[in-house]
Amino acid sequence: MRLAILLLFVTMATGCLCGTGGTVCTLNIANSSFDWAIQNPSTSMIGWLQQHYTRMLVYAPAFDSNLAWYPNG
Repeated sequence: MRLAILLLFVTMATGCLCGTGGTVCTLNIANSSFDWAIQNPSTSMIGWLQQHYTRMLVYAPAFDSNLAWYPNG
């Protein structure tokens, strides 16, 4: 229940329930279970993440080095 409320607040704060026609943006929480995708990502992985994730909830300082290729964190 807490996670659902947190996601609702994050979604509202980031403006992801925006646009016309009920556009919903994807949101990924890049915690330690997502390390496999963001630690030394290939060029194709970077492109995929940029294309499929509008925003990610990231944690400093672990994600700081990735902000160059993914500034929406």
